[in-house]
Amino acid sequence: MVGIVVDAKRMHTTKQEWNELLEELTEVAGKRITELHTNHFYAGKGIWRDVPHTKRDEITDRIIDWLVNRKHNIVYCAVVKERYNQSKSELKIPDELFTIGVFSASI
Repeated sequence: MVGIVVDAKRMHTTKQEWNELLEELTEVAGKRITELHTNHFYAGKGIWRDVPHTKRDEITDRIIDWLVNRKHNIVYCAVVKERYNQSKSELKIPDELFTIGVFSASI
């Protein structure tokens, strides 16, 4: 899971630019895009099925360039599903995410 950390002073511009990017993605996909789920996007599944990987690569570059130009921070975390499911089945953790760590990076 990934999130973008935005300075409140730049939030309006960021939201506007992100919405413009989503509009571009809507045109490429041929269906309304309101948020980006990378599991379908990267694999070319669902609404991204008919979009060639070369075009998806261009979109990925465009998003990375956008993040760099906006000077935002990102946060991301990973879940080891096997460890989570094992711990959950053994009642060692509540029915919540069991993460191996949360990391932050500046782009």
